[in-house]
Amino acid sequence: MSKIVATVTKETAETKVGLALFRNDPESPLLISLIREGGLFSATDLAPGMLALQINGTDVTGCTSKEAAELLRTAEAGDVTVVAKAAVGQAHKESADVSCGISLQRQEGKGIVITKIRDDGLFASSELAPGLRLSAINGNKCPATTKEAIAMLKGAVGDLTVVAYDPEWAVVEPEEEDAAEEEEEEAAKPEEPVKEEEEEEPAQEQAPAPEDEPEESPEQTDRALEKKEKEEGSSILDSLCTMCA
Repeated sequence: MSKIVATVTKETAETKVGLALFRNDPESPLLISLIREGGLFSATDLAPGMLALQINGTDVTGCTSKEAAELLRTAEAGDVTVVAKAAVGQAHKESADVSCGISLQRQEGKGIVITKIRDDGLFASSELAPGLRLSAINGNKCPATTKEAIAMLKGAVGDLTVVAYDPEWAVVEPEEEDAAEEEEEEAAKPEEPVKEEEEEEPAQEQAPAPEDEPEESPEQTDRALEKKEKEEGSSILDSLCTMCA
């Protein structure tokens, strides 16, 4: 698939660019139908059959051929840029007897569709692939029937250019500059303050619990009582002696 960006310069607002566009029907994409020989776009890589995407930055995928032509006609003096997309196959046929190695089929609602590209054919290494819709052969609009399209391919001698497309390509992708601006906006956003984590206070050491005094044994208790009784007995005796004296 090739995306072509072609820019030419109009000397005056009245200068014609020599490019025509068409739609097969309201549901079909907008295609380039003619690049006038000697016109401004004749020296560019644009070719009949390519999907027209933009004219001077305006998305034309939803425009009618008349609306798109008006954009070209009313463009002021200066640069005029057309963006298009297509799959292009180029080959050289030595004679009309040489097979192109391409199979076509007319499908309802799709027109002429490529169904096979032979590995040893002229377009084996080209951008053409099965499933693409044929739009132009050697600068001429693709005919209405498969028989006529095959006849054009067989009868060609010398340089042969085939243009095809996928309707899904008729979507204008965002420009890289826009994507870069979005990245800059993201970078410009203030960073949210990072919440500092609270440190845990060190656990206070607990004073060691007082050691329990060892319990006295029954024998020690008995001895203590006897000693106390003796002391009390001695104390009473002393008192009596004092009174007698």
